[in-house]
Amino acid sequence: EIEKRIKAIDLLLFGIGRADTMARRRGLNKNLSKDILKKGGVGEAFGNFFSIEGKIILHQPSIGISMEDFLSINDAIAVAGGEEKAEAIIAISQLRKDLVLVIDEAAANKIKILGGK
Repeated sequence: EIEKRIKAIDLLLFGIGRADTMARRRGLNKNLSKDILKKGGVGEAFGNFFSIEGKIILHQPSIGISMEDFLSINDAIAVAGGEEKAEAIIAISQLRKDLVLVIDEAAANKIKILGGK
């Protein structure tokens, strides 16, 4: 039933996390966390850790929306704030060109400094 409801979602509002913060929250061991960062991990969403280019570095099983679900939902809105999340925002923005971002001025200014990689 839940899987059926997820497939019927047409608007998704979600948060963007930093790779290092989300690795700790997900209880990943220190070696795996270091490996994610060593491989360029900057962001996390839907159980996936991403490089700034939007490439998946590691997938961790997660309950809820999958990457496949995310890409098939009609409208997606990502929310994040703070300059420390700028790279994560850039990474997740690579996944969908039609993604609506809700960010604060600090994040926007840092993204501008980074050149919107």
